Amino acid sequence: MTKVVLPEAGETFISARGLTQKTPMRTTYQNVDLDIKRGSLTSIVAEDRRGKTELLLTLAGHMRHTSGKLSVAGLELPKNEAAIRRIAGMGFFEEVNEVQPLLSLRAVTSAELNLKGKASGSKATLEYLETWGFADRAKVKTETLDKYDRVCFGIALGLAGDPALLVVDDIEGDLTLAQGEVIMDMLRRVAHERGVTVVVACTDYALGKEADAAIPISDAARGQMAAAGEVVMNA
Repeated sequence: MTKVVLPEAGETFISARGLTQKTPMRTTYQNVDLDIKRGSLTSIVAEDRRGKTELLLTLAGHMRHTSGKLSVAGLELPKNEAAIRRIAGMGFFEEVNEVQPLLSLRAVTSAELNLKGKASGSKATLEYLETWGFADRAKVKTETLDKYDRVCFGIALGLAGDPALLVVDDIEGDLTLAQGEVIMDMLRRVAHERGVTVVVACTDYALGKEADAAIPISDAARGQMAAAGEVVMNA
């Protein structure tokens, strides 16, 4: 089993050069360069279906790029993807890690804590839900959560195993700008206070720039960044 040695806070955690993923149907993302420091919040900005989700899953070791170079925590991917999956947490990704809709929040949380080797009894589970403001809804079915609470619950589950990396998808669909800003603030605190390296997908550069760094990966996103008078990366 490959040992993961985490870099110090502020040192490079993710490095990519010319990262590209092509399928027989389309190019999902292309020529992406990344330099992401440990304990920072970074947004990946692009419109829908322009590779944000695929890129995040690649960084977490759940998908593979087809060309370019990528290292996470000093380990080359995809060679060490299993090791990276052990240190990576994920918010909810559609059709990837969704939970059973009829299960309660307590049941889902207990199972996730157990999977991560954490105390998962009734008391420990309720304490964890309390940390994230869900204890009063422990018996509620996950299908009853609105979009905002679902995103927050997904983040809570993604952090259950104390990961070094957290990737979060879709914090804007069906949400207000104010709700997106609250989630960004939450993720910023997770990064800065817990030392977790957080990468989040955004469609709107105005929201994405609230991160420590915003990286556009599409022409439209680069246009948004240029319009804001900022230096464009990955041009």
